[in-house]
Amino acid sequence: MRLKNRNTYTATMTRYFLILACGVMVCIITAPAAWLATFSIAMGIALILASNKFTEQIIAETDYITITYQRFFIRQHIRLPLDGLELRFTREASFRSPAYFVLKIFSLEKHIYSVDSRDGFHENELKEFANHLINKKLTMASPA
Repeated sequence: MRLKNRNTYTATMTRYFLILACGVMVCIITAPAAWLATFSIAMGIALILASNKFTEQIIAETDYITITYQRFFIRQHIRLPLDGLELRFTREASFRSPAYFVLKIFSLEKHIYSVDSRDGFHENELKEFANHLINKKLTMASPA
């Protein structure tokens, strides 16, 4: 079973950098003498944005889960054996959205990866994916 992100990394990063560039232009127009400080702060923010993991897809194979994500514009893969994995669902709230759903993947009580419904995955898709894995004898923890 494959769970694919509705968004793309390129579109997401382009949107972030366009918003950042608009902010830089406004700052430079209003305070031209501070262009170096404005540019330095913008570069720091750009590095923080590029360092976030962007989950592209999660594939449930026979004995493994393969997670494909991008970070710093480089595509990377994590391949986790199903043995010993535990899934935890949590419903959380923050300023970004009133309520959202997070699927957390643990191995031997160590947090391995999180998939957030705010970042391009529907809550129902995540639940369906988790149920598919549970049918493969994966451990499902009760919500915390």
